[in-house]
Amino acid sequence: TRELQRYEHLSREPEQTGEFDEEYEDDDVDFNFLTHRVATMFVWRLSSDSTVSLSARHHFKFYRDWIVPATNQKRHDNLTLLRLGFKQKLLTNLSARLEYTLEKNNSNDPTQKYTDNAYSIRLQYAFGP
Repeated sequence: TRELQRYEHLSREPEQTGEFDEEYEDDDVDFNFLTHRVATMFVWRLSSDSTVSLSARHHFKFYRDWIVPATNQKRHDNLTLLRLGFKQKLLTNLSARLEYTLEKNNSNDPTQKYTDNAYSIRLQYAFGP
């Protein structure tokens, strides 16, 4: 991940790469699967008090032991996560963050297909100088 200047142009093949936040991982699921991830994150500083960020990840999951009853094939998922955020400094130690998250799972198991949209507002207070 690297911070872009306010008017910096992106190259055709961006160098900005980073791991998407892991809070959406299925840690409680106990299935044996292979996984591949492609992820990137961009951060733009609009001014000294505000930033915009965009995170994206595509996660391929190939399950070894989960057979889909309808098709009698091994389950495979394509999970797409997009997150767009705007952070604004309100006071010396107080800032607010608005965020939109899209999570879409395209699976060959019809019971596992879904699309979720989430919106959030966070207030952050930093202690210290």
